[in-house]
Amino acid sequence: MDLLKGLVRALLNLVFLVIEKLIYGLIQLIRFLPRGEQIVSGFLERNWRRTSKVKHGGVEIKFIIPNWLTKFRANSFSVKEPETLLWIEKMQPGETFWDIGANVGIYSIYAAKKQNVQVVAFEPSLLNLEILLRNVLANDLSSKITLFPLALSDKNAVQQLFMSKSDFIWGGAHNSMGENVGQDGKELLKPIISSQISISMDSCLEVFRLEQPDYVKIDVDGLEIMVLTGGEKTFQKVKSVLIEVDQAFEGQSVNVSKFLNTLGFKQLGYLENLELRENQIWVRNPPG
Repeated sequence: MDLLKGLVRALLNLVFLVIEKLIYGLIQLIRFLPRGEQIVSGFLERNWRRTSKVKHGGVEIKFIIPNWLTKFRANSFSVKEPETLLWIEKMQPGETFWDIGANVGIYSIYAAKKQNVQVVAFEPSLLNLEILLRNVLANDLSSKITLFPLALSDKNAVQQLFMSKSDFIWGGAHNSMGENVGQDGKELLKPIISSQISISMDSCLEVFRLEQPDYVKIDVDGLEIMVLTGGEKTFQKVKSVLIEVDQAFEGQSVNVSKFLNTLGFKQLGYLENLELRENQIWVRNPPG
């Protein structure tokens, strides 16, 4: 049975590859027609502007979906990380939320639109930043969401940003600043590398005079402890932290726990009826 499934999957992949090449070939032929370049450009622009509407928690959100991955992120919004959505819904209007590793901004958008909080969205990937900006504009949230196009780390420096080659597309993840490491602690294979600026959380407050965050989400694929140690002063006044920690990364969870426990945070096992696993939630004053 497994062999049959494998053969069917391989056949479908071959069919999709052939269709992809045929469509690409047709597009290249169109380019040779009078005004062919304008026709192709118009087609690409219309595809670029495609949106998907998502309704959740009583609000409607528009997401820009130029490719399959951004469409997947929109379609899976309500089910992929229900604990993150519940955590956001605990925020109060007027509070400040720092979304570190915002990707294309799905949680930044939800927090600003649903809870009326001020958001600072940190995203170093210029591919994702492009979609993030368009998502902010599509939802008329420019006054609520500040875009911060730098990576957070434990120091202010010019460092290498390592990007997964397979995820080097709009909506892609698995990027790391300063060290070639994935979320599981292993090296990325043949990563795409760029030279970019990193900055610490504490420096963000001091240099740019950003609002002190009440809530912080950290999703940086293996470099969580570097972000934490760069924000020791900032975390003194943070109410709650949601941090994604891959249990396969030996020692990372221990380091994260030690840091947050030292600063007076307590880890929650459940949020309402949801058991918390890789998405850890820490609070300064736990209920009960």
